Amino acid sequence: MKISGIRLPNLQNAEHFQFHTDALALMTDATPAALKITAQYDLYLAAFRTEDAIMRQILRSARTAEIAEADRARDEIFRGMANLNKAMLTHFDDARRAAAGRIQIVFDTYGNVAAEALAKESADIHNLLQELAGAQHAADCEALGLVGWIAELDRRNVAVQELMLDRYEEQPVTD
Repeated sequence: MKISGIRLPNLQNAEHFQFHTDALALMTDATPAALKITAQYDLYLAAFRTEDAIMRQILRSARTAEIAEADRARDEIFRGMANLNKAMLTHFDDARRAAAGRIQIVFDTYGNVAAEALAKESADIHNLLQELAGAQHAADCEALGLVGWIAELDRRNVAVQELMLDRYEEQPVTD
């Protein structure tokens, strides 16, 4: 069996873990001795067990529900901003319509960040907000009434990031 290619950026925690679960099963079925990888297998198995423990810790974290709720609230603000800008594309005032067109390019560039994994979403929102608050787009955001939305999305993004950091600092869950 040969792996034809894998794009690491497309792997998420669960998918990454499942990939290694499947790889471990294949190695076990064929036996490490027959594959002549006994030493490597032992190191691989130790790393796999470490990842398994980390995955269980994150899933059992008391912060997981808080993070999910904070992410939902953050997504709501992002979608509100995107919808407000989309509505402004049909504004009766030509200047606001033009401003919305320029801002829509930014939204289109980043896409639906609310659908991304937590860490990627946090990073993408940070970058999106930096761009919207930058000199090139600040006047358009002001004209469209997005400044308050930008501040609120930034506040909620920071809250999600802090909860995620708190989760990583929790004591490991023991079985």
